[in-house]
Amino acid sequence: MTQITFGKFNGWTMEQLAQAGEIGRDYLAWCASNLRNPGLRRAAENALKANVAPNAFLVAQALRVDEPGVTPDEAKRYADEQLGQYEDDRARDIALADADAKLRQALGDLGMTGPQINAVIRDHGQYLEAARTQPQRFSSEAKRRTLLAALETYEEQIGEIFRS
Repeated sequence: MTQITFGKFNGWTMEQLAQAGEIGRDYLAWCASNLRNPGLRRAAENALKANVAPNAFLVAQALRVDEPGVTPDEAKRYADEQLGQYEDDRARDIALADADAKLRQALGDLGMTGPQINAVIRDHGQYLEAARTQPQRFSSEAKRRTLLAALETYEEQIGEIFRS
């Protein structure tokens, strides 16, 4: 655990800052870009890469360090907002991964390989348009319909995820 020995977060560890929400992660990003010591820069980069959930207490404390005039109630509200945003982002990421996995499975069932699947996912809008308007591009009507159904389902799922 690498401890900060300077500045407003003196005494905090890089790991604590990673859990301190937006303020802590912004400070880590600054450390990763600006510290002279390469070991500390790497430690800050590694702490930023760590996929850790925010800790309500550390988020509130970081706000009070960053803005000393903040009341405990304001800090608690801020921490609650940060944790809510984290949970929303996590739920969105899980839903996107699920939609992606389902499309990958459908494309694999059609006999596509990894690079082909990646291209379809990357440019799914173009493939959807082609499946709708250019049936001659497909080796069979059944494959076209299967691809069309998979891409339409994917579009619906992605749209729903970003509407919510």
